[in-house]
Amino acid sequence: MTHAQFKRPDAHVMEQVREVARCYSASCVFADVQQRGGVMHSSIKPIFPGKVVGPAVTVRLSPGDLQDPLLALHVAQAGDVVVIDAGGETETSVFGGLMGSLFKNGGVHGAIIDGACRDTDELRDIGFLLFSKAVTARGTHTMFSGRKSDVLVNVPVTCGGIVVHPGDVVVADDDGVVVVPRERTWRTCWPPPASRPSARSFHAPAPSSRGGASSSCWRSSAASSVTAMIAIDWVPPASAYRLAAGRRRAGEARGPAGHHAGRGRALQREPLERRLATGCRRARPRC
Repeated sequence: MTHAQFKRPDAHVMEQVREVARCYSASCVFADVQQRGGVMHSSIKPIFPGKVVGPAVTVRLSPGDLQDPLLALHVAQAGDVVVIDAGGETETSVFGGLMGSLFKNGGVHGAIIDGACRDTDELRDIGFLLFSKAVTARGTHTMFSGRKSDVLVNVPVTCGGIVVHPGDVVVADDDGVVVVPRERTWRTCWPPPASRPSARSFHAPAPSSRGGASSSCWRSSAASSVTAMIAIDWVPPASAYRLAAGRRRAGEARGPAGHHAGRGRALQREPLERRLATGCRRARPRC
């Protein structure tokens, strides 16, 4: 039984992450800027449509002796996301309506389970979003045996094929679950100067020619913001080629910076304003 507190991401960093994650397909955007990394297996799905974003409180259960992860209530705080490693067991539910109510009362945003859940109608009614591999009526033995101490909390776990450490940031929506390591999330806190467009600017979708909001514009603006804010050493290939072509059309000398072999270094030397203005509209490489 381990339930020590852990270091959560800075509050300002989490505010930035949640602001960006308000875009469409947030999990896709955060997966793209990690070079398709940190994505849990597609079998882990939400029990109803929604989105959760927050630091991970990790729980590891014992395969073959699954118990209710009630100990996580002692350390979970408002805004956290509980990540439960149930060993992929799909025939025994480790999370239901009672625990959902308890965690929701504590301000927890949701839970991710590499296993099964139940009481989906109750969870849906109280608005507690759960992601799991399966749904089954069979619960754990905790209600009969009373045992609930054989649980490890806030230790590294494996969930959906991804190693999750306490404090890693979870971004989950209808498309899937993505994990951003805590040591990388501080890089998302890259507040733009007053001369640059604010990261909030993509929350006002431009009207389309049909009178509605342009979802592609909204999504692409969000993706560009994330690409600029998360300082990873990766440049979308389409963005690099367009920038190099723009230089050639402008009559600039085609040196090593303009050649495709040096596109990453060239873009890193570009001012952020130009990178945002000339960058990939969707910030996703074409496969």
